[in-house]
Order: sequence, then C-alpha cells, then structure tokens
Amino acid sequence: MFAMGGPSRLDKPSGPASEAWRPWYWTRRWKRRRAEQLHAPPLCVICLNDGVWTPATIADHIEPHRGDPVKFWFGELQSLCETHHKRDKRLIEAGRPLLGVDDDGWPADPRSLANGGTGTLSRQFEERRFPSGLKPSAIPLTIVTGRPGSGKSTYVARCADRADQVIDLDAIISEISGLPIHHRTSGQWLTPGLEERNRRLRALHTATHACAWFVVTAPEPAERTRWAQHLGGRLVVMDTPVDECIRRIKADDTRSGQVERMIEAARIWR
Repeated sequence: MFAMGGPSRLDKPSGPASEAWRPWYWTRRWKRRRAEQLHAPPLCVICLNDGVWTPATIADHIEPHRGDPVKFWFGELQSLCETHHKRDKRLIEAGRPLLGVDDDGWPADPRSLANGGTGTLSRQFEERRFPSGLKPSAIPLTIVTGRPGSGKSTYVARCADRADQVIDLDAIISEISGLPIHHRTSGQWLTPGLEERNRRLRALHTATHACAWFVVTAPEPAERTRWAQHLGGRLVVMDTPVDECIRRIKADDTRSGQVERMIEAARIWR
C-alpha cells in the first residue's frame, strides 16, 4: 500500500483565473475525495497503459472543471503521477496530441479521438454519464428531476402504481450493493449502478409496464432537456427551495454520512 500524504500542490490549479475555486482544494470534503481516489486505484493510469507501475499522487479531473462546481465536485477523477499530470494532461487540455502508443502504434490513451474519446473524456465515461442508443419510451414516461431533498422519490412513490417501472440510481445502487439507500461509502458502486440504470433506460423502448418513472438530479437545464428529447415523455421539475432541501437532508436519517455531499449538490443545482 502506498502512502497518500496530504494534498499535492499539483492537485491544485495555479494562476489568477484559479483564485475563485482555489479554497475548494483545502476543504475536508476534497481531501476525503482525493484520498478515496488515490486508494483505488493507487497507480498512475497513464503509466499502466505502458505497463509501468507508478504510485499516483494526483487526483486529477478527467474533464477540466474550469471553476464549474458541478464538474469539480462530481466530475470523474483519475489517478496520475506528477510526470504525466505535468506533461500529458496539460497537452490534452491544450488540444495537442496525446502521448503514448501501443505495440502497433495505436494511441494507448482511452481519451484519444482514435479510441472514440473526445480528447479530454474517454468514450467509456461519456457512455456512463449519458448512454448512447436511447430511444423514446414505448410506455408513458415521467422524468422527475430536482435537487437532493426536493422530494423526487416521494413524488414518485405517491404517484406510481405497483405495476409501473421506477428507474432511480440510488435505489439501483442499494439493490445491487445490499447497502441501505443513500449509504454508499465509496465510488465502487457508482459505475455498476450507472451501467444497470442505463440498461434499464435503453429497455424502455420495448417496455411493457403500465408506466415508467425516471428519477434523476440533472443539475443543469440543458441536461434535463436532453433526457426529455431522447426518452420522450413528461418532464417534472421539483423546484423546492434550496433551504427546504437542506433542512430535509439534515433531518433524514437515511442520508447519514452523505449530508455534506448532498447539501453541496443542492446548492449548485441550477
């Protein structure tokens, strides 16, 4: 096991434009997230592409957050060594070619355009975040969005019949992990949860349930519109005031251990 230590100076952006979000890197929340990332996996992912085992010291945002709080707190991370963070990552962000090829001369980095990536995001990450192959639901669908604590799940529980299908990432993660709702303690269940959620979303095209309900936070208006355009159906936005959402989050025993994360998500929801 590799010693992780405190935040590396290379975890933090530099320069005048970064001043607004610089304090985020010194919060207890970021330190926890960084430690979790460097614990699994503890090796630099770019070095691994070359068959080299190098301890990672940087919890790097795959997509540069550029001061966007949603991307900073919820964007996917990767583990990097200092060399690759200073060299390869900065070339990627500058739009220059990625370094490293396999034995056949093909780019080794999954973010490469040659591998279906965008240059900064891997095809796999994009696929988990918003899956391809979505078609309009064959049955009446309601997409319920809103802040954590806004009452999305309560609304669905009140409106849905037993014969309806409910697609809710938190419930799916609880189902596959065996953990109580909202009690995932690390990111290990997020990827399998998203994959199962996306499988169920794709299956709506041939679903035979009476109705379907899709619960998703969708923190930005453009994302909410995109879900509705691809899946069809009716969009319901639970526009509960942020102060009330925070009160509910703090009062809900099922959210123990997740309160700080959920309050931040409620505050940055647009």
